[in-house]
Amino acid sequence: IVGTGESAEVRMYGFDGALRRLLRAPSRDLTITDEDVDRFRQDQLAELPERMRPEMERQLLDMPMPERFPAYSELLLDRDGNVWIRQFSRPGAPRALWGIFATDGRYLGEVEMPADFTVFEIGSGYVLGMHRDELDVERVRVYALNKPGMD
Repeated sequence: IVGTGESAEVRMYGFDGALRRLLRAPSRDLTITDEDVDRFRQDQLAELPERMRPEMERQLLDMPMPERFPAYSELLLDRDGNVWIRQFSRPGAPRALWGIFATDGRYLGEVEMPADFTVFEIGSGYVLGMHRDELDVERVRVYALNKPGMD
């Protein structure tokens, strides 16, 4: 499974290197807005001690910014062979949106998960992963799952 994130497209190849399937998720507006840039800069500055902020703020203002976000930030296969694509989340987004493709290439739909949840494994009826709480303590979580289009 290969993708660049430049578009919501993923290519599936066989072991012989031949293209087997082209998966395309619905397109979204990926344009980076001034609000996105401001949020990014604020988030970067919030992590720093006060004495370091003025210099970092100057650097962030001089930093060139891309025009678009990537289409996705993560690709996973679940235990049933479905392809999961985590759509890129804008800065500050509380939820992560995952698009799902069935083994035959049909786009099944989307599932929302908390943005701060790191997925480790996706089974037929569950998602296993890790969440960091407000004190940065890691906690394992398991969520029940109803995959869209698979009912």
